[in-house]
Amino acid sequence: MKLSKVILSCLSLVAAGASLSAEPIPQSGQMKFVNTGTRGQGGGGEFGVDVLGYGDNSDLLTFCLEVDEFLSFGKTYNYDIDVAARLGGNNFNSDDPGSSASPTYDTLSKGTDFLYDLFYRGLSDATIWSSELLGYGGSDRKADATALQFAIWVLEDEKKLGSSKKTSTGVGGNKYLNLVESEFGTIGEAKENYDWTTSNVRVMNIWKGNKLKQSQVTYVTPESGLVLLITSGAIGIMGFLRRRRKVAAA
Repeated sequence: MKLSKVILSCLSLVAAGASLSAEPIPQSGQMKFVNTGTRGQGGGGEFGVDVLGYGDNSDLLTFCLEVDEFLSFGKTYNYDIDVAARLGGNNFNSDDPGSSASPTYDTLSKGTDFLYDLFYRGLSDATIWSSELLGYGGSDRKADATALQFAIWVLEDEKKLGSSKKTSTGVGGNKYLNLVESEFGTIGEAKENYDWTTSNVRVMNIWKGNKLKQSQVTYVTPESGLVLLITSGAIGIMGFLRRRRKVAAA
């Protein structure tokens, strides 16, 4: 088989594979919260999210970024995906993309990005939960969810260290804050804004009309970018082969 035909066959296979693989979560749309039975105590996650018109009944598992913003199961909300929580939060600054030095655009922290990335990847690779995320989901998944949610709230400056939240009372009493401290050196460093250009972790801002109801940490899949890169490369090679044939014919 000629090389050009091999490349064309590969390109067709990539396109077919792309159509069969899960599409990335849309940048905006409608969603509902689903009670998966894995929520921790204290009003936080894990929350199931059903993106309407996409996937099955529980497409994502998320955690809250804000403490004093509330939601209801079963209701339909609008959402958009961003790198920051909007209209809320405390650790804002003028360097936040889109910010005008006002507390309306709270970029995700390095620590939250680190923890949620481990959580999300562990959904498909249990060894990440058991080793890197310190046994998450083992003997008591709800207790782990409580501790992870509290750690996220601390990292987003929604809770102070030492505040009472079941098993999570500060760095010494929260294994996920200990993990973050060991990764970044200090909790203060872990609270700095994350580099969203190198991460798939994002914020899902959830609205009812023009009122923000909650901001949740979520994940965007990179598959579409990978497929585009592969297909672009294959098309480039095919163009080169066509030009080479024309030169040979001349």
